[in-house]
Amino acid sequence: MRFLPMHFLLRALFAVLLVVAFHAHAALISVAPVSDDIDVGETSVFSVNIADVVSGAAPSVGAFDLDVSYDANVLSLIASSFGSGLDVLGLGSLRASNLSVPGLANFFEVSFDSVAQLNALQPGAFTLLTLTFGAVGSGSSTIGLLLNSLADTTGAALPATVTGAAVNVNVNGIPLPSTLFLLLAAIAGLAFTRRSRVV
Repeated sequence: MRFLPMHFLLRALFAVLLVVAFHAHAALISVAPVSDDIDVGETSVFSVNIADVVSGAAPSVGAFDLDVSYDANVLSLIASSFGSGLDVLGLGSLRASNLSVPGLANFFEVSFDSVAQLNALQPGAFTLLTLTFGAVGSGSSTIGLLLNSLADTTGAALPATVTGAAVNVNVNGIPLPSTLFLLLAAIAGLAFTRRSRVV
């Protein structure tokens, strides 16, 4: 039986520990609420949140780029706003969004704050985006998240896990108002009364 050399085993163990440590500190990105049920004409607000960032320490989040997908026949993205987690001093950040493709929105932000400021002041959990959708048609739509990149303040990639990457939204058709049923009942009653007088 042939045994592996000790230096090979140590390297393999180091690689496994590195992978475990790399994933143990991965930031979690999610959408809240997890699901929603609205009617046509109503709006629903969702937030894209990040958690498990090491608060008050390096590495802090310095930039992100993500795509949000949805069914444009059911939902319309009517408003979006960036959170303040990458702008801890309120000095601004480079923010961009691209809504040119129906059903797909891209959001990008890079912090203007210094490495030391973000490392000291960035919270461990914060909102990246707040999205307001309007229901334009009945049916079901999935709001999906695709993280293109997440970087620290030096531009180095940060590990992240997207949880709840598919959030389901059910949009009900326009309900008939109760007054319409009363009006139909009154018309039917008048027709019945008129018919009974004729006979």
